[in-house]
Amino acid sequence: MSLEWLSRFLGLVIITVFGVAVMVAAGNNWFSAGGAKSGDGDKQAAQLTASSVLVIPVSRQDIEITDRYSGLLEPLERYRLSFEIGGRIEKLGVNVDGQPLDDGDRIRKGQTIAVLDKRGMLARLEEAEALADQADKELERAVKLRQANARSVTEAEFIQRQTEFKVTQAKLKLAQKAVDDATLTAKIDGVISRRLVNMGESVAPQQLVLEVVRTDSVLLVVGVPESRITAVVDRLDEAKRQSLRPDSDQLPLGDTTFIARVTLVGKDLLGSPREPMIGAVRRVAQTADQTSGLFPVEVLLRNASQRLRPGQIAIAELIVGRVNAYRIPITAAQFTDNRAFVFSVDGGEVPVLPPREGASYVAIRHELVPGEYFEQGKSLIVFDFPADNVVLRGQHRLVNERPVKVLTA
Repeated sequence: MSLEWLSRFLGLVIITVFGVAVMVAAGNNWFSAGGAKSGDGDKQAAQLTASSVLVIPVSRQDIEITDRYSGLLEPLERYRLSFEIGGRIEKLGVNVDGQPLDDGDRIRKGQTIAVLDKRGMLARLEEAEALADQADKELERAVKLRQANARSVTEAEFIQRQTEFKVTQAKLKLAQKAVDDATLTAKIDGVISRRLVNMGESVAPQQLVLEVVRTDSVLLVVGVPESRITAVVDRLDEAKRQSLRPDSDQLPLGDTTFIARVTLVGKDLLGSPREPMIGAVRRVAQTADQTSGLFPVEVLLRNASQRLRPGQIAIAELIVGRVNAYRIPITAAQFTDNRAFVFSVDGGEVPVLPPREGASYVAIRHELVPGEYFEQGKSLIVFDFPADNVVLRGQHRLVNERPVKVLTA
C-alpha cells in the first residue's frame, strides 16, 4: 500500500514539474515577442518625435595648449645686511611713520638702516688725522731742507719721513672707513623680511642685522611633473629672452616669450575671481625636488604696484604651444568604452543657427578618434570636425538621424 502511494506521489510531482516548465517556456516566448514589438515601437517613436536640443556653434581657431600648476610667490632676490665691524647699535633707521624699522617696512636705496656707537671710532679718527698732519708737515720740512742744502737731511732720514707719511695716511683711511662702516645703509629698494637686532645690542662683524627682499618683481615657483617637463623645456628653448618693460606689469605677447597666465588663489572683496596677470617662464631646474619629485619652474612677474606678496598661492597656466583646431565643451561629449561621441545638427539647405521656426533638423552622431583630440581643462581640443555646431544639451536622448528641435543659449 505504501509503495503504491509513493509511486502515485512521484508521478504527480513529475507531471507538475513538466507542466510548469512548459508554461515558463511559453511565457518567455510571449514576452520576447511582445518586447520586440515594443522595441520596434520605441524606435519608430524616436524617428517620429523631435527632441529639443541646445546647439552652439564651433569653428576652427588658434588654441593655446596650456598646463596648469599651483605654487607660491617668492621674492626675486634676498639680501642679508650686516656691519663689517663690530660694535653696539646706537640707533635704528626709521620708517615713513618715524618708528624704528621693523619687519614689513619698505626701504629705499641709500636709506640708513642702523648706526653703531661711533665715539671710540671718532676719537681714533681724530688721532689718525693729527698724526697724518704731523707726518705731512715733517715730510714737507724735509723736502725744503734738502732743496736748500742737500746735506742737511740724510737719505735715510728722508726715506723715514716718507714712510711715516704713508703709514699715517693709511691709518687715517682705516679710521675713516671704520667711521663710515658704522653706518649701515640699504643697497637696494626692498622690504624688510626680518630684523634680527634691537637698539643697544652689540653685534659682531658680519653678524646678520636685517634681511631685505626685492619685490618690484616676484617669482612664482611651481612644480612640474616628469611627464610634462620635456614640453616645458622645449618651449623655453624656443623662446628668446626678452626684457620686461619697466613701466608695466604686463609682458609683451609673442613667440619670443614663454608666456604664463598667473591668477592668485581666492576672490576679491566683491567675491569675483581675481584678474589673471601675465608672466614669463625664466628658468627650469635641472634636477627634481628631492621631497616632491617635481621640477621647480620659475615664472617672473612684474610687481610695480606692490600688490603681490611673497607667500601668496597662485595658479600658473603655462602656454606650451598653439594649435589650429576646434574647441568643444567636454559636457557635449558622451564617453563609452574609452570612445568619445558628440552630436551635431544638420538642417540640409536650412541654416542651423539661428534656428528657423518649423524647419526640419536631424541629429548626426560623430565618433572622436583617439589621437585626433585631447582634453584640456573643460574642453576637448579636436584637430578636425566635419560640422559647424555641436549639441551641448539633450544629446543623451539622441540616436543618429533622430529629428530634433533646435534651441539656442
